[in-house]
Amino acid sequence: MIRVQGDIDSVLKPSAPVLQRWSGAKRRQAARRSLHTLMDIYCPGLLFDFECAVSARSQWVDEHCRAVNEALKRGLGDSDFDAMAAQMQTTLESLTSVRQQLLVLIQECYPLGEGAD
Repeated sequence: MIRVQGDIDSVLKPSAPVLQRWSGAKRRQAARRSLHTLMDIYCPGLLFDFECAVSARSQWVDEHCRAVNEALKRGLGDSDFDAMAAQMQTTLESLTSVRQQLLVLIQECYPLGEGAD
């Protein structure tokens, strides 16, 4: 999860190019142009949904990592497994929903010609 969070942060909030890091004004200007800032301005609800979905999935992974490893070694009761699976499915549905919203936003704002149906 740490690597995935790092990847997400590097896309949403990349560091300024080396030449811009030397100047505080240029560094702040580059930060204002980040994907995170643009999404916060133009689609704050979608950014909020994305951050919530990623956070929920990350928390689920953190909370259940040990439980899954133990279950693989010793087994897991049906009720525990069902509860864990339901939470996992909920976080997956949130991620899938946000992914679909992002897809629609990109296709509507940045069409690349006639797409296949």
